[in-house]
Amino acid sequence: MRKIFLGQLVLLFAACFAVSIGDAQVPALLEPSGTSNCEHASAMVDSFLSEQGKEREVIIVASKGTNEISDRYATRRLREVQRYLTVYHHRTRLGIPAEHLILSTGIEKEPVPQLKLFMNGTLKLILQFRNKKNLTLLPCGRS
Repeated sequence: MRKIFLGQLVLLFAACFAVSIGDAQVPALLEPSGTSNCEHASAMVDSFLSEQGKEREVIIVASKGTNEISDRYATRRLREVQRYLTVYHHRTRLGIPAEHLILSTGIEKEPVPQLKLFMNGTLKLILQFRNKKNLTLLPCGRS
């Protein structure tokens, strides 16, 4: 268990610092108004997932906003993405096996709460939120 955690931690740091200057790509950005729309946010995550290959390693880092005191909202957002990737897309080509998914809560506060999604060590998507707002992904309207 400890070796797995240390391995995931090393992978997380490697992903954060793996962007090379020559290959640098600007990640897609979904601003707070977009994450309040379930269908639009789900489409952005689906676009992120569309990279082919079975050996996709996904790292998701949640950062709370300056007006968020606890990690409660960041944790809820992480769990929603985890559910979407591992349960909702379980039997589709977009699904991510749980062993290929690393979730983390960032230590630093961002001006705007956000989720950073990395695919194979490269930052591909940033989802931003209004303070103290949750993320809802498909199926929309569920309780």
